Amino acid sequence: MIPTTPRNDKLTQYSEQLPSELTLAIKTLQSDVSRAIFFSLYKNGEMTIDNMIQELETDSNYSSILTFHLKQLQKASLVKSTYVKNNMDNGQMFYDITDFGEKVIQTMINTFKK
Repeated sequence: MIPTTPRNDKLTQYSEQLPSELTLAIKTLQSDVSRAIFFSLYKNGEMTIDNMIQELETDSNYSSILTFHLKQLQKASLVKSTYVKNNMDNGQMFYDITDFGEKVIQTMINTFKK
């Protein structure tokens, strides 16, 4: 367990200098599942839940967990969704990385390439 640090004015001052969008993105990417989804979308582009289940080699019962993490990634502005309706069924939701998500992952990757 990580020990908690008592809050003080200086800690608060420095921690609040980071934009809230970036703070939320960092918190969201602390989850292994969220990172796996995020990176698979980065590598593969637009995907449905079924595509992710196959790509991540998980059981189809895992779709609710993927959906939860996708919602968290969307709240953090890292992932976007598009609903596409077709003639055969009710349609499907497609997920992809946002421009912000692309910048975040490119910056992380480029930082470690040097």
